[in-house]
Amino acid sequence: MIGDLMPEHFLALIKQYANLSSNSEAERIALQLSEALQLTLNEDSKKLFFTYAPDYLLPKKTRFFAKILDWNKTYQHETLIERLQLLQHLNDKVEAENRLRAYFTAVRIVSGKKAYHKIFSILPPELQTIA
Repeated sequence: MIGDLMPEHFLALIKQYANLSSNSEAERIALQLSEALQLTLNEDSKKLFFTYAPDYLLPKKTRFFAKILDWNKTYQHETLIERLQLLQHLNDKVEAENRLRAYFTAVRIVSGKKAYHKIFSILPPELQTIA
């Protein structure tokens, strides 16, 4: 599993910025956010994001039906937030946005300014306001 390779400092950043209480919860959120980004970003953005993001955030498995349906998906801000709400069983859109913001803050800190600038530049404008 990817989470076995996630460093403690990354999990600590997710916990701090998302106001979480355990490493396992932070790990689960990081994995779900990486999966949601993989399913919602277009091919070029996805390739660049996972090139500059830390290796432990790379999705190692893709579900069969996600591979089939991935070709016709386009990025929509609401779709990503709704996907996060469903994956994490959240009722509040603001809480999902806060977790997404915590994820990108942690990525920015561990990846460095230059890499994060490239990651940020490929994100859709709607997501840039959150990140």
